[in-house]
Amino acid sequence: MNRIEEKLPVNNISIDKQLDKNSFINYFKDDLMPYNNNEDLFIFSKKYSIYDMEFWIIVGFKKENIQYVELENADESLSNSYANWSNYKVKLKKDSHDNWLKKLLGFPDIIRDNEVIYNLQWGKVTSYVDPKSGNVCISIRYRY
Repeated sequence: MNRIEEKLPVNNISIDKQLDKNSFINYFKDDLMPYNNNEDLFIFSKKYSIYDMEFWIIVGFKKENIQYVELENADESLSNSYANWSNYKVKLKKDSHDNWLKKLLGFPDIIRDNEVIYNLQWGKVTSYVDPKSGNVCISIRYRY
């Protein structure tokens, strides 16, 4: 399997720190939740497959530069809600993120109870569970 690089292939476009905000909006305007061009946070309205896993995607900008991308496994069997919460699903989703990253990046640099961290030349990749919100996510933060 390919190693994850700083580029994430989404709909035949690479999301990476080279992609400026205007280009991002032009490429993905039909795939995003409602927004205005002055916003810094963009949420994709449908899931996308990246290296054989489907994800919900959020992209955050600071001025014109992508600061981070958040990925969440879009497998419906792992979906949680306030009415139907399961810690087991949280664990399964976190494990799926960790295993996906391990296939792509190898062994993490740091392992803690609620997170694994990869420190890479171009940025930092973290798979984590936020114990307060129950959010389970992969965070990709770029270095400039």
